[in-house]
Amino acid sequence: MLAGYAGGTTPDPTYRRMGDHTEVVEVTYDPEIISYEELVKTFFELHTPRQAAPRQYRSVILAYDDQQYEAAADILDRIEAEEGERPHTALERLDRFYLAEDYHQKFYLQARSEAAEALDDFYGSRQAWFDTEAAALLNAVAGRELRPSEALERLEDVGWPKLEVGLVRMILERW
Repeated sequence: MLAGYAGGTTPDPTYRRMGDHTEVVEVTYDPEIISYEELVKTFFELHTPRQAAPRQYRSVILAYDDQQYEAAADILDRIEAEEGERPHTALERLDRFYLAEDYHQKFYLQARSEAAEALDDFYGSRQAWFDTEAAALLNAVAGRELRPSEALERLEDVGWPKLEVGLVRMILERW
C-alpha cells in the first residue's frame, strides 16, 4: 500500500500543491488470496463515511477498470439498500495515481528510526522498502493496529525469504 494523490486534474501534485486531487492509498493485492469485492467490503467495514468531506480528504474509490467499477457500484447499492443511506463515497475511474512524497510513506514505521534504518540497510534505500509486505506489517504494528505478538504469529505463514523474516522478527522482538 502506497500513499499518493489521485482523482484530480492538477499535473504532478504534491502535498503543498495538491490542486483538485484527493489523498489516497494504492492497494496492491493478490486476487488469488483476496478478491476485489472483499477489499471493498473491508474498506466499508473499517471506514464508514457518513458526511461529506473536503475534496482533499473525501472518501473515494478509484476503479482501475470497468469490472472494479461495477463491483464497487454493486456494493455501494447493497449498503444503501441495507442501511437506508448511501455512504458519502465517490466512485470514479482512476486516471492516474501520483506517488506521495517519501515522508508520507509508512508514516508510523518511519517514526521508529531504528526499524527504518534497519530496513534501509537491508533493502538498500528507504524507497526500496516502502511497498513491501514487511513494511506494511511493521507499519501496522507501529501504528498500533496490530500487536507485535500478532505480527510474529503471522510471520509463520508469509512465505517470505528467510532473511526477510529474520529481519522483521528482530525488529518486532525489539518492540
